[in-house]
Amino acid sequence: MTFRMRLLDGTKATVPIPENFAEKARTLNGRPRHLVTMIGVGSYDSWDKIQMVVEVESLSIQMNYEIANRLEEVSALQDGWFDRAGRAPEADALQRIAANLIAHFPEKLALPAIVPTPEGSLLLEWQSPGDPSVDLCLERSLAEYHAFDPEGQDVERDFPLGNDAEWKAFFDFLSRSITPRPV
Repeated sequence: MTFRMRLLDGTKATVPIPENFAEKARTLNGRPRHLVTMIGVGSYDSWDKIQMVVEVESLSIQMNYEIANRLEEVSALQDGWFDRAGRAPEADALQRIAANLIAHFPEKLALPAIVPTPEGSLLLEWQSPGDPSVDLCLERSLAEYHAFDPEGQDVERDFPLGNDAEWKAFFDFLSRSITPRPV
């Protein structure tokens, strides 16, 4: 009943799982895309090495933290960010899209590069055969998928993203369509 904890100084320690954290730790089970932040009181030895967590004051879980961090960076953009002409993504639309990407992005799907577009939308790009990408039109809640099939033909498909069923269909399609690039 222990877990690996990375401390602020970068060192790692194996410590007992506090009782109120055990169920969440089992649920996440070492998934690398999620960041667990714990604030608490620890017991240290004479060499300042943590021995155990005595009390947990707070515990927070950031699902898909790399996606969340990137979208937070994008949310800080101001109009004119791209050669004084780029539109900043509309805050409410970005928040709606971000909530679904963070909460439901398939774990088996590689994380894409996420870049803002000068038009105020987002572009998702994968390093995968066919060079798949998705233009996320924030204002219209629309995902426009682009890739090349093995014969080099253009593959395009649009997905409305207005409700949970549409998001599920979009993520299911991506999970089936995007494979990692051979090494």
